[in-house]
Amino acid sequence: MQKIETITSNKIYREFIIIYVLISFVFSIIYLYYGITFLAFNKIVTFMISNFIYIALHNPKYSKLINIWMQFGVAYNISCDIIVFGWGYGFELYFIGFVVVYYFYIFRNQKLEIIFITIQCLLYLFLYFMTRDKQMIYGDADFKEAIYILNFIIISCSLLYLHKNLNIVQAIKIINLEKNKNNYQKIAKHDFLTGLYNRIPIQEIINQNLTLLKNHKLKSMCIILCDLDNFKTINDTFGHIFGDNILKSVSSSLKNSFSKYGELGRWGGEEFLISIKDIDETYLKEIIDLARIKIENLKPNELNVTATFGALYITDIKPDMNLEMLIYNVDQLMYQGKTEGKNRLVFKHYESEQ
Repeated sequence: MQKIETITSNKIYREFIIIYVLISFVFSIIYLYYGITFLAFNKIVTFMISNFIYIALHNPKYSKLINIWMQFGVAYNISCDIIVFGWGYGFELYFIGFVVVYYFYIFRNQKLEIIFITIQCLLYLFLYFMTRDKQMIYGDADFKEAIYILNFIIISCSLLYLHKNLNIVQAIKIINLEKNKNNYQKIAKHDFLTGLYNRIPIQEIINQNLTLLKNHKLKSMCIILCDLDNFKTINDTFGHIFGDNILKSVSSSLKNSFSKYGELGRWGGEEFLISIKDIDETYLKEIIDLARIKIENLKPNELNVTATFGALYITDIKPDMNLEMLIYNVDQLMYQGKTEGKNRLVFKHYESEQ
């Protein structure tokens, strides 16, 4: 999508240069006809340089040079036209038109946008106060009116022509912003090391399931806490990089075991929290124990890695029971497994404890 935006912007920029070349050509003919040599020379030089720029525009290494020329060339030519003719011939309209073009098409840096647009506006005001009382030198009032109308038509048609592509560019920019926003939200929700949900999203998921269970929209839910055994010793002995690789391997194993049944999150450190809903109790015990065995069989670098699971299975719940109470209960089950020898599952049915 970013590539499409760049291609479209370059296309618009080339169209802008073509329009600028055509305007320079038209006015060079007019100035030659009326014998305004200085302005005719300006337009001819502009015409030649802009033609060269159009050919060289496809080369990215010239982009900054092209931008500088366009900004300087446009401002210089318009200023010369206004100084020679005076105010009210319509040349001042180009400042407004080119400010729009600069803002939408040329600049990628917001600070540069502000700086150059401010310069254009100040130049506009300076030329106004400098030339507003200038007496008419070329032609009569009808000539002045004709040139004004010509400039107005050129500016209007040019902006209308570019407008259709402006909508495309702005639409692509909005899509890119939404895409970046979604990416940032995804990053914020997921643990950077394991790719699992971090603490807040998994809490929200459990709270949602808890609400559904209280409203009798779920038959059951289960909260599972998994803690790697002796992980501090592994970190201290083999280093944190090795420890991180262990966490990645274990999280991948847990994802393979539980992702089709529920949601997983990294609770903190070497602890993982899993939320399962509407699974038969007996079958769920088998799933959890199989997940434990898979971790035991990982054996990274021939190292024995095991995990202890605490699981609280809930089919009925008191209205005042909340997430903190449930986490406390499942945490106690996990620590019970630790004290009983580790590498095991301690599973309890919450309803049977009432």
